[in-house]
Amino acid sequence: KRNIGKGEERGFIRNMSDFCSKLTRPDVYKPLILMTFLMFFQQFTGVSTISYYPVSIMERSGSSLDKYTATIIYGFIRLLSTFMGALLLRRFARRPLLIITSLCVALGMALLGTSAFLSKDREDGDEITIFLGYLPLISVNIVAVSYQLGLGPICWSYAAELYPVDLRAALSGFSNGMVNLYIFLTIKTFPKMQSSMTPWGTYWFYSSMACCAAIFGATLLPETKGKSLAEVSEYFYVCCSWKK
Repeated sequence: KRNIGKGEERGFIRNMSDFCSKLTRPDVYKPLILMTFLMFFQQFTGVSTISYYPVSIMERSGSSLDKYTATIIYGFIRLLSTFMGALLLRRFARRPLLIITSLCVALGMALLGTSAFLSKDREDGDEITIFLGYLPLISVNIVAVSYQLGLGPICWSYAAELYPVDLRAALSGFSNGMVNLYIFLTIKTFPKMQSSMTPWGTYWFYSSMACCAAIFGATLLPETKGKSLAEVSEYFYVCCSWKK
């Protein structure tokens, strides 16, 4: 039994040593860094906060529509856009779709912040225009549709296409764990950000994060549609390397 235990321990140490040595490969650590930042920008656009706090967001943003009805409409439109996103991902290149949808998410968050800002001094009984009354609902649906059409599914598509085959399971699991951590941080910090930065300041911050996601996609992310795994791996060996 002692020999078996020592053998298992040596095997574990050897496997960990092999795994750590593989992390030094350019086709491993470069996509890992890219995915870690991409997932960060994806979640800190604040999309999760709309899913977890839709009623309070509608209420504090000055929606003239019933907050529960607006929440149901938001959920239904997000569900429909999920199916549309799957179709777009099959037909269009990754980077342009990521850039365009990130900018649309930024627009939606900016409009939501503007709606919250314009309604901050509003009192009960004050008359508002139809556009301002429906602006919160329009804003969150722009965010929902844009996220489901590109920014949401494309990140997971990159996770399947950037990582090498021999470490894809481990690295994809790591990325999944990071996403859940980012969601947790976004949800937990949202109430404190609203109290310290004001609601409109919080939404404008999320808008700036979506713009960062677009810039990140335009400058650093490679295009993977129509490319083989060998071509993707070769890209990471060639790019960002110093010429002697």
